[in-house]
Amino acid sequence: MKFHRPGRPEDLPPVEMLWSHGAALAALGAGIRDEWAIFAVEDEVLHFDDGGGNEWSLVRIEGGRAVLVGHDHECSDTYDFHPTPIDFLAGGPDWLPWEWLADYEDREPVGFLYWWDGAVWSRVPYPDGVDDDGLGMLVERISSIERAVDEVREFLDHAYLEEADAEDGEDEEFDEDAALSRGRELMRRAAEGTVDSQALAVVLELIDGERPGVPAALEVARRAGLTAGAERPHLPAGRGRPAERRVRKISGTEWGLRVGEAMRAARELDRPTPQDSEELRALVDAVRGCAVAADGVATLTATVTGRGSSMGVQDASGRMVDAGFDMFRLLDRLRGAEAHPERGRWFYLRVAVTPEGEVVERAYDHWPWWEPADNRFNATAPVGCLREEMARRAPEWCPEWTPLLDEEVLYSPPRLEGA
Repeated sequence: MKFHRPGRPEDLPPVEMLWSHGAALAALGAGIRDEWAIFAVEDEVLHFDDGGGNEWSLVRIEGGRAVLVGHDHECSDTYDFHPTPIDFLAGGPDWLPWEWLADYEDREPVGFLYWWDGAVWSRVPYPDGVDDDGLGMLVERISSIERAVDEVREFLDHAYLEEADAEDGEDEEFDEDAALSRGRELMRRAAEGTVDSQALAVVLELIDGERPGVPAALEVARRAGLTAGAERPHLPAGRGRPAERRVRKISGTEWGLRVGEAMRAARELDRPTPQDSEELRALVDAVRGCAVAADGVATLTATVTGRGSSMGVQDASGRMVDAGFDMFRLLDRLRGAEAHPERGRWFYLRVAVTPEGEVVERAYDHWPWWEPADNRFNATAPVGCLREEMARRAPEWCPEWTPLLDEEVLYSPPRLEGA
């Protein structure tokens, strides 16, 4: 059965199925010493991480209960929901591992959070406008015996091809039928808690025939409670919701929009104009080169931060001109050359050239008129980059909107004018 979008509690199978399937795959990953294995058992947690910014954690709680929490960086509309974030723990039961979850929320983005009370899964209601929470994209692969067995087949096929490439030997066809049948048997034994070295060996030998990683695989299976007599790990139940649990009042996007609005209302501090330099001449010459086919008129506008740049060059009619990737290098060089240890670095630059000369404008402290803010995406300030820049500057060179960069704004935002 396909998962709904966004996910629903009834999409998920009982927690024991998710745990046994995921932990068995974690054991296989340990068995081939695969640093890219996407399943792992770490202490009391079954963890999934595809290496592409998508992950989830399943933790068992005493009393046969559990919590599943994760995030898909492409599909989780629920993360940083605008303008008011979703409180995934609103109305959550007292037995939730509140301390563990608070630590998780501090470390990782949350796009979905479901809890199992021993009989059914639950989650908070989602507001209108949520198309997906990412649950199906990440968890469906182990939600049934068929999907889990297919995951074993894909895992073995990938490992087999890597082994063949490493040995550069004669190609032999991967035994897909054996992978499916042995994978199904492994999943059956994982559910029963009867995994042993032989059950793992017959699967791992499909990769290279030597089965060198069976002890490592068996150790993971034992820690996960998949072997005879082994207890499945769990966290103690919580003792009630914290009295002063911190909950974000605005989303990260809303935070960036408020900072952007303050920047557009601000003015530049009175600072010295940087001296002429080789780096500036090189950039002006490059812009002038773009103006050759446009009657000698061209304008460069750019936003440069510590994590990336965006820029465009237009002719007198407003038509975009191809500036080439070298322009980014010239921008970065100029920004570095004009940086000051106390006054900091500019974020925005405008260079307008004509046959008569050029005009260079810089913005260190405000959002200038030439930088568009015509939609929510364009109007959102890069808060992380701004925080890094202001941390470098002397206090007297930080603009008046700098206090808005404090993370406390997420939890206690200032009232908007007119609100």
